[in-house]
Amino acid sequence: MDKESTSDMQGEYMDLETHKGIEQKRHAVLVDKATDIAERVVRLFSFNDKSV
Repeated sequence: MDKESTSDMQGEYMDLETHKGIEQKRHAVLVDKATDIAERVVRLFSFNDKSV
């Protein structure tokens, strides 16, 4: 009985860690996208400056 309850707790803990990892990956992807967009905007503005 005790072994079962311990493994259940461990399973929940693992799920929590996995969830944390997924959230961190999702955040990293969002940061990458934001950085990419920012770089494009900067390029766009610098291109406009050169053409003027």
